[in-house]
Amino acid sequence: PEFRRYQETLIKGELADLRAEIDKLQGEYPNLQSFTTEQFRGELLAIEADTYAEFVKSGRLNKELASMLENVLQNNQSQ
Repeated sequence: PEFRRYQETLIKGELADLRAEIDKLQGEYPNLQSFTTEQFRGELLAIEADTYAEFVKSGRLNKELASMLENVLQNNQSQ
């Protein structure tokens, strides 16, 4: 039990350090979060497009659908 508490304390300390570092970087580079978000958005859209293409190729879909992810992201941005 004591070793577990020791490990837990170490992990919590590391998490606090990481949070502080993230806050510092976001303060120094305010566009960092939006840049990262756009990167992830692009990756998700690429995955979605590949998935739709595979479904069309395999005959599970007979036409490509409008990007569901794109619609969700647009709705979130307008709120």
